[in-house]
Amino acid sequence: MSFDVDLQSLGMGMADAKPQFSHLVSSLKAQHPKLAYIHLIEPRFVGFDTYSSTTDVTNDYIRDIWAPRPLISSGGFTLESAKERADQSGDLVAIGRYFISNVSFAFLKHTNAH
Repeated sequence: MSFDVDLQSLGMGMADAKPQFSHLVSSLKAQHPKLAYIHLIEPRFVGFDTYSSTTDVTNDYIRDIWAPRPLISSGGFTLESAKERADQSGDLVAIGRYFISNVSFAFLKHTNAH
């Protein structure tokens, strides 16, 4: 699920996505109690470019609704920011972009090699 990703720049957005996605996640939680997890993309993207958000747009409202169930967060994480997110929120964190472009990424980060 891609909550609050900047789809406005692609001509596909809505002014306030929170009501729609709050309803969606609340319904998923209520109607599918055995659903293992949801996977969120953090709102740090315009197209394929990552940016540092200067707004208060977050997926925290989704975390609040979905809790205490597992949640996977992705979107522009570095190893350091992934660890920080996991420590702060308890999220599982996906790091796909760097791994796909460099399959030895996990090994290099594990051994602190560059």
